[in-house]
Amino acid sequence: MEPLIDQLIRSSYPHPVAAAWHRVSLAPSSADRVKRLLACLEVLVRVQCVLLLPDYLRGPADEAVEKTLERLDRPALGHWVQLLRSLIRAIDARELPAFAPEAVSWYLTKGRPSDSARRLDDLVAIRNDEAHGRALSPSEQNARAAEVLGEMRLLLGELSWLGRYRPFRILASSLSRRGGFEGRIQFLTGVAPQAEPVRASWPARLFEECVYLTDPAGTAVLELTPFVQVIYDEGPKEERVFVLAGTHKQKKLVLKNDATGTAQTSLIASYEGDVPLDAWLAARAELSLWQTNEGSSETFATVTEARVDGEVIGGRFEVREPLGEGGMASVLLVWDLWDEQLFALKVLHKQLADDPTFKERFRREARTMKRLRHPSILAVEEAGQLDDGRLYLKLPLLSGGTLRDRVKAGASPPERVQRWARQMLSALAYLHGKGVVHRDIKPSNFLLDEADDCFLADFGIALQSDDLRLTRTLEQLGSVAYMAPEQRRGNDVTAASDVYSLGVVLHELATGREGDVTPGEGIAGAIGELVRELCADNPAERPTAQQALDKLGTGAPPAPVRPSAPPPVAVAPSYHVQQPDGTRAELTAEEIAAAPWAQAASLPVWLPGWAGWREAREVPELAAVLPPVAAPPPEVTPEPAPVAAEPPPPKASDLPRLELEVREVPPGRFEMAPGHQVVLTRGLLDAGPVSRGLWEAVVERQAEVGADPEPVDAVSWLEAVTFCIGLSERCGLHPAYAFGPPHPRKAYSIDDIGRMLREIVPFKKVPAILAHFGTDALQVMQFEPERLAEVPGIGGKTAAGYAERWDRDKYFVRDVVWQREAPGYRLPTEAEWVHLSASAPELPQGALEWTWCADPGPAYQRGPTPLPEGEHTDPALDDGPRRLARGVGERKAFEPGQSQRRLGLRVVRTLG
Repeated sequence: MEPLIDQLIRSSYPHPVAAAWHRVSLAPSSADRVKRLLACLEVLVRVQCVLLLPDYLRGPADEAVEKTLERLDRPALGHWVQLLRSLIRAIDARELPAFAPEAVSWYLTKGRPSDSARRLDDLVAIRNDEAHGRALSPSEQNARAAEVLGEMRLLLGELSWLGRYRPFRILASSLSRRGGFEGRIQFLTGVAPQAEPVRASWPARLFEECVYLTDPAGTAVLELTPFVQVIYDEGPKEERVFVLAGTHKQKKLVLKNDATGTAQTSLIASYEGDVPLDAWLAARAELSLWQTNEGSSETFATVTEARVDGEVIGGRFEVREPLGEGGMASVLLVWDLWDEQLFALKVLHKQLADDPTFKERFRREARTMKRLRHPSILAVEEAGQLDDGRLYLKLPLLSGGTLRDRVKAGASPPERVQRWARQMLSALAYLHGKGVVHRDIKPSNFLLDEADDCFLADFGIALQSDDLRLTRTLEQLGSVAYMAPEQRRGNDVTAASDVYSLGVVLHELATGREGDVTPGEGIAGAIGELVRELCADNPAERPTAQQALDKLGTGAPPAPVRPSAPPPVAVAPSYHVQQPDGTRAELTAEEIAAAPWAQAASLPVWLPGWAGWREAREVPELAAVLPPVAAPPPEVTPEPAPVAAEPPPPKASDLPRLELEVREVPPGRFEMAPGHQVVLTRGLLDAGPVSRGLWEAVVERQAEVGADPEPVDAVSWLEAVTFCIGLSERCGLHPAYAFGPPHPRKAYSIDDIGRMLREIVPFKKVPAILAHFGTDALQVMQFEPERLAEVPGIGGKTAAGYAERWDRDKYFVRDVVWQREAPGYRLPTEAEWVHLSASAPELPQGALEWTWCADPGPAYQRGPTPLPEGEHTDPALDDGPRRLARGVGERKAFEPGQSQRRLGLRVVRTLG
């Protein structure tokens, strides 16, 4: 439930609350996490107050509320809680129905404070103790962080009604031919400061730039201005949400953006000009803050599409986690049960599924992307429609984040910016050669793969040069910060507009700053010159993408080729090679063949433009020069290790052998269910359910088996595999399983890696590490931490200290490799489970036991799956379907590391 609550908060709660909760997840220590949790608590209470204040002003004045409003010059958390309590009681006491009745029922139960109200008071008490109490020890601070985190998560979960009342502002409006108004609105919900605008129509009289609150059905709106405003923040140089933070002498409002800490003081704008707060409140009878909105478009209605990890949509896509949210579509990380691979799935929002304009725009994006074939343009794997009518695009999964992540991490090295510039210009030159204008070039639309190559994506508003459809609908779309001057003026958008936008992107990459007004200023070298040329005010003076690419490739305009000039000498390509010791090198084919490790069995190589790493012997050019694979060296008995002060735990092979009581089960045909039969092709020995005494002897490496005969329970899949390895060694058998080399648990983005680094590295060092290594930072920390010394400002001793604090098992997982013919103990197969469960009266009723399923296919398939022969790597541990456990009449799926009570283990051993 915790991931679902966190996801709900980050995606649908009002932006100040969602952003404050997101900042909690970035805390580098327990002490800092407590501070951020208590800051989030204050933001939560303030936001509730500003959502209730306009509703309160619809009715008569309340003495308790008025007195609290008079004490907001320097309000503490206690003042805000008192204001919230007074507002709820005042709204509950009047005859007028509340705009958000859930707010009252959340706080009051039959007129008395609810459990949620008492939880809020407890958190305020913790905040007071944190501010005025004694200093805590590290262990006490950790305990407090865990306590406050749990209480805050419960409190926010009980406030789920906040996600149904959505604040929004009007960006543009005009009279509609069908009556009422139409235009673009922007919801102020979720973590992102500025969500994509969406089109809508409404009958209420709403004003541009004002902030409103819509009820869950979209049939009523409440004006939140002046208590919530969207103001241009000079810090990040963009518009941000500012929320009431206090008053100044009861005359001015103090508004604050909690993400940047910026505060602004202002009077209240009205028809008569700017008026003081006390005068505005005195004229409450003239205020018209509430309006009906019957007949508005479905955009205003709350769409509850809470996605739970593991949900299967379209009958084949298992949702793992959301990757992003836009005004038109959501992007999900999914496991395709048909292809058994991870993909990104871009799905049209449910409320837009019946809108012909957006459906056509989505279809055109699919047609455009499927038609384009270029190494630096993201390809569409598949386009289709889900069962509920939503359109989707299935896209390759790129794990390197976006160029916007790189801008946030700081200035990138010039050579890296030049490489990205060549790839981006090449993509645009190809695009413009096909007559397509992208119209929305910005850093977040360039995705990066694990090799740090960038790919152009999101063709939602791209147009053919002769395509006149939807032009009126799309003429105002795009990202203003990257628009060319002619695009901002509403003139025709051409290929030159894309070129200008690309110049702004390159400027941000080179400087690490967003929002600079003069592209190219302060940037030296070829990139600075290129940015200034691309961002010329006159479109006619800008080079085409191909011209810029040609110039960047040579550093100067190409010289004419003379007839007598010799033909150009072909340059041998340099391959990126993953060497057996884990380091990487850039070598030609001849250098790879001459390397001392050229006979290694596995040599991953990569060239720019490839989608991923390949084995060297699968590349014809390399296979022709590489020597054959060397035979494995003879086994050498290692020298005995020196005796340590603390002797290591005994190896399983050093302990006395175990002789278990077993019974033989011959091969045969067994009925799994009516009409379903399975065949056991080999005989086996059944050791029965694993007792706790046997488990402790094997796992804890004890010399003797304990006397506890109770079956072990709460066993995870990985624990079961570890036990089978140890049991085989204790019985003098070759283990049927082995753990393979580590690999990342998931496709981490640059933001994920930044959060990992902040756990062990000072915050100010993180941007430098990411700028130097990019997505390779995770591999460096895992296997080559000494390379951190390459980063300016980090010495060898400091890098070694970081490495000691790195948790090597937290972000990496090991494959389970098994050999079908190994004479070792292993988990039962499907056929073996059927027989053993049916013939084992000792199996407790309702208990589950692990089932080996090497190639499971869909996560909940009905029939058994045949097992492949020979060595095999379990594909389901990290990216595949979840592990299966079975009991009498029951079958259940778990994550590899998950367990529960009454989930036990039985092991068997093949004969021969």
